[in-house]
Amino acid sequence: MGIIVLRFAVLSLSIALILAMLPVVSFAEEVHHAAPVGSYGGIMNPDVSAVVNTNLLFSDNRDNELKDKVMMKEAELAFQSYLYPGVYGNFIYSIHMHDNEWKAHPEEAYVSFLDLPLGFQLTVGRKLIGIGKLNAIHTHHWSFASSPLVIENFFGHPWFDDGLTLDWLVPNPWDIYFKVAAGVQNGTVPHHEEEADTTTGCAMRNMVWHGKAYTLRANLDIPFGALSNAVIGYSAAMDEGYLGYKTTLQTVDLTITYRRPVSYKKVKWQSEVFFSSVKDNNQYSPYGLYSMLKLTLSKYWELGVRYDMSEFFHNLKGECDLDCRYGRLKEYGGSAFMSYYFTHSMYLRGEYRYLVNREDKKENQFIMQLVWGLGPHAHRLED
Repeated sequence: MGIIVLRFAVLSLSIALILAMLPVVSFAEEVHHAAPVGSYGGIMNPDVSAVVNTNLLFSDNRDNELKDKVMMKEAELAFQSYLYPGVYGNFIYSIHMHDNEWKAHPEEAYVSFLDLPLGFQLTVGRKLIGIGKLNAIHTHHWSFASSPLVIENFFGHPWFDDGLTLDWLVPNPWDIYFKVAAGVQNGTVPHHEEEADTTTGCAMRNMVWHGKAYTLRANLDIPFGALSNAVIGYSAAMDEGYLGYKTTLQTVDLTITYRRPVSYKKVKWQSEVFFSSVKDNNQYSPYGLYSMLKLTLSKYWELGVRYDMSEFFHNLKGECDLDCRYGRLKEYGGSAFMSYYFTHSMYLRGEYRYLVNREDKKENQFIMQLVWGLGPHAHRLED
């Protein structure tokens, strides 16, 4: 009997010691995961960031209401932190000008579960959608001041939506980066626009999803030695359809980067092509693309050029020009830009842009952009 009591006492003491150690272990893990590199927040405090994007636009188009004005194009307030070991929270509130009105809304508000079994990760909430390469990147991290025409005409503003996305870093015998992601989104259009075109009888608009939108993204990074690599991406989105209305979108992107050894110098070529299929009163397939070549000269200086082309989505209004009816109206553009980085969180950029709109009217623009920020979200993206 005494031996049984002794064994019970030893077992109870062992369990008590294990339970007493659990908070210490949990705390140690939390310290390890609580803050990413460059974080300013502590265990209990999130990283807080603010980013301001200010533009000055010069244009020879007298109808451009933004010409010769200094405007805060966008400001973001970000709160980011680990909520639990392997669970990261991200909340970004955006204030920006749209249709000459200020819009304020959460641009991103999501939780990421980073340490799921078998290399899976799950994101739940509102997020910039990974359709193509550029859409998922905040605009203050772009290499240029203006938005590519295909982003403007397809989405109006980079597409964000509420939903969930499951990512998987695919293991492979070549040990190369290959990631796939699948998601379901609410199909919300954040900034829907519709603009009448008196010359064609059509109303131009952004992409519309009919019900939920299902997304897919695959990303493959192929190294070519230690100094260069190519990243190939494919994305697709398709809605569930409604009363015969159906929208699908596919994108292909390619990024090739060469880095000079022991130097900040590098050359980057990045291109994306968007293909869509729309079935409503008629069936048409608008497409668009952009292609950018960028040269990093030093730690502080970058310069580059970009070509744009985009067709339109539209609603038919009575008698309609055939070019509009079958989605053949296009806009073209070209730009050259130069950036100077004072620090990782402040830069000045100048961009010349030449545009030819769907009515064949030409416009010359010059944009001065000043972006500055506080906190880790403002830091320059490295690639």
